[in-house]
Amino acid sequence: MGPCHAEEQGFEALATEDASKGVQFVGINERDNLDAALSFERQYHVTYPSLWDRTASLTLAFPGATPSTTPFTIILDPQGQIAAKAPDSMD
Repeated sequence: MGPCHAEEQGFEALATEDASKGVQFVGINERDNLDAALSFERQYHVTYPSLWDRTASLTLAFPGATPSTTPFTIILDPQGQIAAKAPDSMD
């Protein structure tokens, strides 16, 4: 099981729990093909937004985010600033 599979269950619970506080989760996938990314979202019931970013151009729109070697998730605070990134090694 890859890191995305292992962390998704916890992320989904936190995304649901923290939504009322203005915290938002955004998944960013740069490496998988679109079919694989959509299949993952269906299989793991991902309800927060997930962006397919084959060229990494969307990734670079988030201050402090850098392209990575694996799909990753960013957590935005109520002001829209990046509060956390997973995996942490992405910068």
